[in-house]
Amino acid sequence: MGPADPPVFVVGAPRSGASFLYKLLCLHPDSTWVSNWVGRRPYLGPLASLNRLAARAHRMRHSAWFRSDDRTPLARAFPRPVESGSLFSAYDVPEASDAVEATRRQTSLRRAVGDLARFGGGRVFVSRQAAHGRRLPLLHAIFPRARIVVVHRDGRAVAESLSRTDWWPGSHVWWFGDTPLAWEEKGGDPWDLCARHWVREVEAIEHGLARLPSAAVLHVRYEDFTADPAATLDGVGEFVGMPAGRRWRRAVGRVDLPVADDGWRARLGSAAARVEDVQAGWLRKYEYLS
Repeated sequence: MGPADPPVFVVGAPRSGASFLYKLLCLHPDSTWVSNWVGRRPYLGPLASLNRLAARAHRMRHSAWFRSDDRTPLARAFPRPVESGSLFSAYDVPEASDAVEATRRQTSLRRAVGDLARFGGGRVFVSRQAAHGRRLPLLHAIFPRARIVVVHRDGRAVAESLSRTDWWPGSHVWWFGDTPLAWEEKGGDPWDLCARHWVREVEAIEHGLARLPSAAVLHVRYEDFTADPAATLDGVGEFVGMPAGRRWRRAVGRVDLPVADDGWRARLGSAAARVEDVQAGWLRKYEYLS
């Protein structure tokens, strides 16, 4: 059996704000999630009991989850939400799939998610993985009542942010089949890769969304979130079945939320025209470009 409430999948391109929203949802007392401990041993549902520890240690949770400079052994060992890749891989869910029917092995993931909810103490399973956007029809087949929260952000801001992250150069770019370092070694323009990555991510997400019922999907703009975090979180909470209450508001209140910032425009500089040329179609579709 699975949890009593539909699971929630947070999708969005890297640097879109989807990962941050995921962690905020995991602060909700009714949520359950894949921790760094479960990520190491996805078959051991009882490890989700450590989620209960995180819910009680408010100060440590804030430091371990939201302070990138806290690299102490305790912070690294403290239960925190991570991407759900190992859990889904354990049940043969591929990173990309157009399948609209699930295998018996894949549907057994429902029981695993139910165990995580039971041991973790939350009734709503919340999951984030970069690959979710490339397998939305299959996720819907496995969890027909799932809720999908799609986070959108101006692709130019995403490209600029990607260019500054320390993990990007050595990461595996799924549609290219290699790393950004290899792209440059082959003579590719690094700005072109950053721009195209956003395009490929949103194309994959939109392709999957076209096969899902619209009532199962909520679209959130990162720019709206930074302009009014409380209203955005209230709307997301209502949609996923975790209304904002005193405990969640208090937990979110301890977090330094992002603020509206157009600094990326200046940082793009002369690369802006090249990025816009690659992204123009989707920037217009999402009303980021007239």
